Amino acid sequence: MTASYRILVALLAFAAVYFQATFWVGDRGIANVFALEKEQQNFIEKNRLLKERNLALNAEVESLKSGLDAIEEMARKELGMVKEGETFFFLIGDEE
Repeated sequence: MTASYRILVALLAFAAVYFQATFWVGDRGIANVFALEKEQQNFIEKNRLLKERNLALNAEVESLKSGLDAIEEMARKELGMVKEGETFFFLIGDEE
C-alpha cells in the first residue's frame, strides 16, 4: 500500500465516523428527531385538553346567556346565595 492510499482510506474512515456521529447525535440527528416528536405529542395532548376546556367554558357561557336558572344555580353554588323566604341550614358533622 502506498502512502497516498493509506491517507485516502484514513480520510474516508474519518468522514464515515463523522457523518455517523452527526446522524446520531447532531443538531439534526435522529436523537433530536425523537425528542422533537415527543415534544410535538406533548403539545398535541395539551392542545386537546385546552380544546375540551374551551368547549366546557363555551357551554357555560351559552347556558348563562340563555336563562336565569343557570345564573341562579351559579349564585347558589359559588356565592352561597339563597332565595327570599328560604331557610339555609348548615350541618356540621361527618359526611357519609
